[in-house]
Amino acid sequence: MTAVKTPGQTPGQSNRKFTLEDATPALRQIINEYGREMAENVEKVYRWETAHFKSSQFTNTGSAGMEAALHSKAPNYGWNPASWINDINSAPIG
Repeated sequence: MTAVKTPGQTPGQSNRKFTLEDATPALRQIINEYGREMAENVEKVYRWETAHFKSSQFTNTGSAGMEAALHSKAPNYGWNPASWINDINSAPIG
């Protein structure tokens, strides 16, 4: 897999915000490596999670982020040992 440059890696432009133009090469890379269907699904998730690449989380970090749902109970984000305790292959690493 090849690396995709991000605004923070561009000398002299570390304060530049992420835009759709930054997402486009990554989506093209996904098409090349994993196929069009995967790229379309990734784009759908990013558009939904980033308000069409305009959320402050995306523009500042390039990430769709992961926010806890309103009124959710801990543990949030699916980090619950009950999810993987019976299947060691699905346990998080690192």
